[in-house]
Amino acid sequence: MSPIPVFRLSASDVEAILAALPIVEAFPAATEQQKFLNRMACHSARQKLIAGRKDFTANDLRVISVAVGYAAEYLSGRLPKSEGLIPDASAIRAHALSYVALNSFFLTHPICQEDQE
Repeated sequence: MSPIPVFRLSASDVEAILAALPIVEAFPAATEQQKFLNRMACHSARQKLIAGRKDFTANDLRVISVAVGYAAEYLSGRLPKSEGLIPDASAIRAHALSYVALNSFFLTHPICQEDQE
């Protein structure tokens, strides 16, 4: 497993991630168990972001990575079947530049690509 990355999030980055996390919760999951795990991971990441904590677990980073990726895909028009899955589209559009930078970071970090163990 790759080490947990150390990085700084600006206030705008945190707002962008918080706006994107509901997409993960709204997106269909293969099973009810996966839907539950997605909700719990979003809750954990959300609480740490709000509190300004930096002790993200690998699962926190994965769900943040997925949320940022979904937001970036939505903005590019490539998120399939996104109608009704974007709880606050205006908040997503307001953070478009943040998603570009965040997505490039998460796409290049191996921990965000590893399967959960």
